[in-house]
Amino acid sequence: MKNVIFTPPSVSRNDFTEEETTGFISRFFDGKMVPLIANLSNHKKISGKWLKEID
Repeated sequence: MKNVIFTPPSVSRNDFTEEETTGFISRFFDGKMVPLIANLSNHKKISGKWLKEID
């Protein structure tokens, strides 16, 4: 078995998630949330309750 050295991440989980999410929405939905939510809604991946919460 090889020795494995773990180092702490250079960015926080929150910063990483924010950057990746923003990039994804920019690439696939022209930076707009509405098309993302519409797409999820059309495929029934989100509930009506969730849609009301974000309204």
